[in-house]
Amino acid sequence: MGKPIDMKLKSTLRALWQCEQGIIITSEFVVLSALLMLGVIVGATTYRDQLMQEFGDAAISVSAVNQSYSYAGTERDVGFSAGGEYVDNSDFCDELNVDPIDAAPGCIVIDAPPSNEQAQ
Repeated sequence: MGKPIDMKLKSTLRALWQCEQGIIITSEFVVLSALLMLGVIVGATTYRDQLMQEFGDAAISVSAVNQSYSYAGTERDVGFSAGGEYVDNSDFCDELNVDPIDAAPGCIVIDAPPSNEQAQ
């Protein structure tokens, strides 16, 4: 009696081994999903980096605005007006070539102390 069950099991296992209809679609889906997720992660990282670069560029362009002014006084028969001036001092990052290509955004300093990831 052990032989018919053993033969039936072998034929069932052989049929499952040779059947490729469902497994191909599933494996293609897994590979496609993995590639898609890798692309999303790389794209999001690139987007984050470029967004920070644009924020740094905007900060440098606003920082480069020189708000200095001066005006001369005037004198007439009945009165006079004194002149005045204001000199805009340079910021700490108002330097030439502070934001070169492929470098971290200028004037953005990230100072985060390392954390102990093992501590509970």
